[in-house]
Amino acid sequence: EGEEVAHRLADPAAAAWEAGRELEGQVDLARRRDHMQQHSGQHLLSALLIQRLGVETLSFHLGAEEATIDVAADSLESARVAEVERAVNAAIQADHPVRAEVFLGEVAEAEALSLRKAPDEKALRSPRGLRVVTLTGEDEPLDRDACCGTHVARLGELGSLVILGWERSRKGQTRLRFAVGGRATRAVRERLDALSAACQALTTGHRDLPARTLGLLEQAKEARKELDRLAKQAALAAGESLGRQDAADEARFRVARCEGAAGALKAFAGAYVAAHPAGAIVAYHAGERLSLAVAKGEQAPSELDAGALLRELLTPLGGKGGGPASFAQGAAPDARQAKQLAARAAELLAQRLS
Repeated sequence: EGEEVAHRLADPAAAAWEAGRELEGQVDLARRRDHMQQHSGQHLLSALLIQRLGVETLSFHLGAEEATIDVAADSLESARVAEVERAVNAAIQADHPVRAEVFLGEVAEAEALSLRKAPDEKALRSPRGLRVVTLTGEDEPLDRDACCGTHVARLGELGSLVILGWERSRKGQTRLRFAVGGRATRAVRERLDALSAACQALTTGHRDLPARTLGLLEQAKEARKELDRLAKQAALAAGESLGRQDAADEARFRVARCEGAAGALKAFAGAYVAAHPAGAIVAYHAGERLSLAVAKGEQAPSELDAGALLRELLTPLGGKGGGPASFAQGAAPDARQAKQLAARAAELLAQRLS
């Protein structure tokens, strides 16, 4: 709070500690080195993004496996991002020194004018001074920014920086994901292993993998279209057969499960009432969710309202849907409730058509 920092201690005896007690602490060096790499890497990446692309960094987040920055851009071009990544790694290979300095008073105000991002007034007025981290270059600094975080001593300690991807985070902003040092090595290895597994599964080389994948996706798309067409044909035939049977038996309604695909429900129910104009049907399909269609024929009793019946069936199951009095369609999230729905549908249809 303010200038005070409180530490919550795991030692149950800490409550009995007295002022003046000497303690010994130890830095987790591996964790510290990792944070230094990500932080200095972010400074370098942000500096080259603004130098090469004119894109300003708005925020930085250090996660457990990757780091992210939000930049002021609606989108980023792959070729330009790759250009920045190459420039970042060239600077790392050049192994320029990283310098941290503290400036006070008027000197701090003068130094602030040359920083990538203007520090806030509180930092300028701090009695502890303004800490400036400089990434040096061949002739002039690569970056100068006010920062009180941990950093490497030389850019070569970063090892490498890999940009993992980016996506729009909010209007006018893009979130860019990256990894530095050991994280970069692990991220690349993980992706290479996944690439190798995909190539082995599809019996192709890594350069041909995109084309091979797109070809398989197109084949799957065409196969899905054919399956949908066949499912609709089967549903039409099944619905018509049931409709003729019930019309001959003078059955007033039917509750039936539609096999195949949820997309064939409308065809199934429509074929039924076309073959049995005086009848009504509640058709359902249990797949990833519980899909439902309610239809009535042209000669069915006018008091039966398909839309109202559908809502009465779906609402207790947390489902939604609607439609006019002749046909309605909807779904509920849990397909395991199919038997419950079918029993309730038969009960309600019997009441309305008695």
